[in-house]
Amino acid sequence: MGKLTAPNGAERPIILHFKEGTNGKLEGSLDSPNRGIFDLKMDDIYTGKGNVEANIGQIDGKYVGTMSDDGTTISGNLYQGDQELPLNLTKK
Repeated sequence: MGKLTAPNGAERPIILHFKEGTNGKLEGSLDSPNRGIFDLKMDDIYTGKGNVEANIGQIDGKYVGTMSDDGTTISGNLYQGDQELPLNLTKK
């Protein structure tokens, strides 16, 4: 879970969910409760060497971040269109 600060200064909670799919491939979704968005599917999720990248085609976006050594936080950015917004996540 993290907070996204929009260009107008509004803060929005963002929750990313990751799980292993039935085929062993990582699956995920995004929630933005304040905007009434739940279970927005992440199309492709890549991980490796502490990096995370998730494409979110429904919003023409992607999340790119780096996981902490202990796996409890991801520091990154949400890209949507031409916007780059900081989004740091903490495991709950």
